[in-house]
Amino acid sequence: MKLRVKLERVPNLNLFYMNDLTYIIDDDSIFVFVFKKILKKNDDTREIVNIQNGQDAINVLQTIYNNKQKLPDLIFLDLNMPVLDGWQFLDELEKLPFKDDLKIYIISSTIDSNEIEKAKNYSCVKSFISKPINGADLARILEEN
Repeated sequence: MKLRVKLERVPNLNLFYMNDLTYIIDDDSIFVFVFKKILKKNDDTREIVNIQNGQDAINVLQTIYNNKQKLPDLIFLDLNMPVLDGWQFLDELEKLPFKDDLKIYIISSTIDSNEIEKAKNYSCVKSFISKPINGADLARILEEN
């Protein structure tokens, strides 16, 4: 299986991260570019990794966990992606032993109240945030974590 992961900074699996580590699991390159800028403006010490679909994210997380490396402090998850969408990612994550060690914030353009309610069924999902995210919401999330 070919693993395609777009990394802002390539994490060395042997490196212990002193800084906070954030994953953005989203295939929308424009959103990711803008969101990274907003994240860096709020916390310029944060390491940011972009993964473009849920399957690659599961593979990366399993590898990091198996190698006893630092899991991300925060994950921002889109729902609509190719290969494995956000819901499928969460379903797969529920089967893994480290799911409760993760803090996931769903960021989606949907306004469907059923999807917002569905997100509450996953223990690792901390909140459902509608796109576009504003600086105040992001600052609150970063402060809480």
